[in-house]
Amino acid sequence: MSVSTLTNELWFVESKFQFGYCYVNGIGIEVNKEKGFELYNEAAGKICIIQNENEEEIVNDLDKIF
Repeated sequence: MSVSTLTNELWFVESKFQFGYCYVNGIGIEVNKEKGFELYNEAAGKICIIQNENEEEIVNDLDKIF
């Protein structure tokens, strides 16, 4: 995953998290805790996917070196 792609993915995850926070706390929008936690979970799931992809790339790179 390129740095640019990773940056975009992380920005997207941060946006989902922040939007979820707004829903849970009623910031600029009517409180909807269910929707807020749905967005929190989407953000957390995406972080796990990004982390796993990066770990696979690191392992592949190490395999090439050794």
